[in-house]
Amino acid sequence: LMGIDVEGPAKGNKSYSGGGQADFQLLLVMDNDNQTWQVLQINRDSMVDVPVLDLRGDAIGTERQQLALAHAYGDGTQVSCMNTVDAVSALLGGWPIDGYASLNMDGIAILNDAVGGVTLTVTSDFTAVDPTLVEGETITLNGRQAMEYVRTRKDVDDQSNLARMERQRQYLEAMKPQLLTLGDEEILQVYERLGEYVVTNISSQNVLTLAEKMQEYQELPELTIDGENTLEDGHIAYILDQDSVQRTVLE
Repeated sequence: LMGIDVEGPAKGNKSYSGGGQADFQLLLVMDNDNQTWQVLQINRDSMVDVPVLDLRGDAIGTERQQLALAHAYGDGTQVSCMNTVDAVSALLGGWPIDGYASLNMDGIAILNDAVGGVTLTVTSDFTAVDPTLVEGETITLNGRQAMEYVRTRKDVDDQSNLARMERQRQYLEAMKPQLLTLGDEEILQVYERLGEYVVTNISSQNVLTLAEKMQEYQELPELTIDGENTLEDGHIAYILDQDSVQRTVLE
């Protein structure tokens, strides 16, 4: 599941570059045998082997880059998503990934408002960004506030993606009860409202099947991969702890 740093609907392009960076990445794993589900949040700054595409969209090799850039190499739609899928699969030892969905950032507000707003306690000082987000206050976020809360990095906390990931996890945890109580018709209505901002190979019927399983199965604790922030060529590079990668794959 990818959040794309591009405004407006998902239109794509024909250049196989500039497809927009995937600033948010979450892997959902459904275990049908044990009837459990679990998510892995992956740091967009993770340094991995990113497939590099030529002008025809064919992979011509890999380059060690931030994971977020895998989506930028594609056409901004299916090719970009599959390039990200390939990069994440390689990161996890080649484990197959069955589906993908990306959401352009304007879709955050639509999703937030479609579930009636999300209530949480503001954990960070947003004074420089949005004075309506007061640290320590409990607020039901409207769409605009929600996008600021989960997307902003500059002038908030230590400006790192790690801090932003914490806010994203808090937001999703607060939204989860609303999402998991939606009926089939409500789910399809939300799906339809997000339509032009989403790129996915998951059919609406499979969305309903996933939703049903998430309502029935046991949720396991969310996972992240340990690592360390460094600077490489003036950019943040999150160096993954390989022992943590292996533990995550096994779990």
